[in-house]
Amino acid sequence: MDKDKKIVFTSYPKNHKLLGDLKYNPKVKKLIAICESWYTITKVDGKLYLNDLRFGLLSMKPKENRFVFIIITTPKIRGIGAVINPKLDKFVKKYSEKLK
Repeated sequence: MDKDKKIVFTSYPKNHKLLGDLKYNPKVKKLIAICESWYTITKVDGKLYLNDLRFGLLSMKPKENRFVFIIITTPKIRGIGAVINPKLDKFVKKYSEKLK
């Protein structure tokens, strides 16, 4: 813990409105339920990212905005597909090795 024991809170916009009608999609509803409604939505390069807030950020650096658990929602012909952040594997491996 920091010596000064100072706690810094940072707020992130929910941006739930970015989902639009996708919020009614059964798969998106399931993702929201899995996150226990603790999520934000970000849009980058036309892709929507569902950030599960329960797992926090990738680092403690100031102004960090990359979340540990990100689900990329991609439109498909038959609904919504979800891909877990591919960078997560590297992150989990790095920190799980530190815990050994």
